[in-house]
Amino acid sequence: MLPIDYSWRWETAQIPHECRGRGFDDWKIYNPSAEKAIAAAAAFAADFPEHYGRTSTDRSRVGKGLLLIGDHGTGKTTLACMTAAEIHWAHDNTIMYVKASRMLSDMRAVVAGNAGPKIVRRVARLRTVHNLVIDDVGKEYRTASGYVGAEITDLMRGRYEDGLPTTASTNESLEKWDEMYDPSMSSFAHQAFTIVHLAGLDMRRV
Repeated sequence: MLPIDYSWRWETAQIPHECRGRGFDDWKIYNPSAEKAIAAAAAFAADFPEHYGRTSTDRSRVGKGLLLIGDHGTGKTTLACMTAAEIHWAHDNTIMYVKASRMLSDMRAVVAGNAGPKIVRRVARLRTVHNLVIDDVGKEYRTASGYVGAEITDLMRGRYEDGLPTTASTNESLEKWDEMYDPSMSSFAHQAFTIVHLAGLDMRRV
């Protein structure tokens, strides 16, 4: 059997270069909340088949993902990507990483009919990949039309209802989510995610 080409898989999954091939053992503990956060992420990764609708025997966890909340530089993106890598290594489930801003830009292009084949495929995968990582939720550009909020809400709710867990990271409080997206978003988040808070030093400046 040929060895698995993980470099190709990380490329396909759009994992940022600095996070490729990194797992929980690569985390440097700078923040006091990091150990609890890693423990929660590790439990999610280890039990991922119970969160994925087609294989789960525990219906209470089907579709339930991981929501990482914290200030800039506390390690949310790194931990989200490490979790995706561990899920792929342990269970061979498909993974995909995307910035919320780029995701919305791609979705607009598809709706407008001016997206190329690569973008069309990428948008289609948002609703089929086993574990989707949406990074920096809340930093995307929003207009008065409410289009962005509706798309974010529809995607997250749709994946949850289809038994497809989402890993999301955000700098915004859940109360702010209610203002930005939907008045019931914080309530939905408690249902659809295990919520993990990261605090402490800006790891980029350490």
